Amino acid sequence: MKRLSEFVMSNTFFFGMVFFTMVQFNSAFAQEDAQSLFRHNCMSCHSIEQNLVGPALKGVTERRDSAWLYSFIKNSQEMILAGDPLAVDLFNRFNKVPMPPFTHLSDEEIGAILRHIESEAQQTAMATADQNPIPRPEEFYGANYRQFTFSDIIFWLPMTITVILLIVTLVAFTHAHDALKEARNETVVPQEEL
Repeated sequence: MKRLSEFVMSNTFFFGMVFFTMVQFNSAFAQEDAQSLFRHNCMSCHSIEQNLVGPALKGVTERRDSAWLYSFIKNSQEMILAGDPLAVDLFNRFNKVPMPPFTHLSDEEIGAILRHIESEAQQTAMATADQNPIPRPEEFYGANYRQFTFSDIIFWLPMTITVILLIVTLVAFTHAHDALKEARNETVVPQEEL
């Protein structure tokens, strides 16, 4: 017994690494299994982002509680015949196409599929955010609305042109005033002498 405990103590790091590796492989296989389950059971009628034969599944775990989802996935027609208002509404909105019963799926498999849907929706949202990193204003003011900033050329270009025209106009008026005084034989005092 003492030799066994010495062996375990001396190889604790090794056993820890073996355990960690097994956990990592187990989660990777579970993820692949969930993706495979989704592909074989759901993907022919559902998408994460858009409606197909059935509704888009993004955010389904936020819209419905888990007990309702598990019952609906196992046998939606049973819920529709029982008069569940949400099930009847879905059935009517999607052209009364019945969802096949998935009684062969265990609760663990349904949970894995729902977690896969959540992770795919999050990955899609992150990919979309990466493609469009420009923040948009909270309110929508129409297609031509742009938030004004002082570093904007639309502000500085007209402002610069206006100031230049004002200076040119003042210089032209000054020269015209001086030319008028000379035409009247009035003495024009240069600015430097004042």
